[in-house]
Amino acid sequence: MVPALVTVLFFVTTKRGAAGKMRVDANASFSWQGSSHVIRPASSAQRAQYLNDVWIYGGNSPAGAPYTPEEIELFKKGTDPHYLNTDWFGACVRSHAPMQNHNVSISGGTDKLKIL
Repeated sequence: MVPALVTVLFFVTTKRGAAGKMRVDANASFSWQGSSHVIRPASSAQRAQYLNDVWIYGGNSPAGAPYTPEEIELFKKGTDPHYLNTDWFGACVRSHAPMQNHNVSISGGTDKLKIL
């Protein structure tokens, strides 16, 4: 089977300026963008408890769980450098962010020079 050849043509039409008095148009906008609802990730203590639950509900002995109750409590406190509970989501993601948009267009010219 021979593949069919496909020819695609694009016709691009651009605007042309008109002779006349020079005109400058400017638009600017500023707004705030934010999420109506953000699902936050689990804390270190919640993740440790989840891993323990997966271990236990998988039919394993609670004695061999990845984290002890004392380690989970250290995660909650966040004071031990080996059991940190840093809220990276809160540190990196803002609740609202500014947005800006600026447009400038110039049109006009003479019979020999047209600007758009």
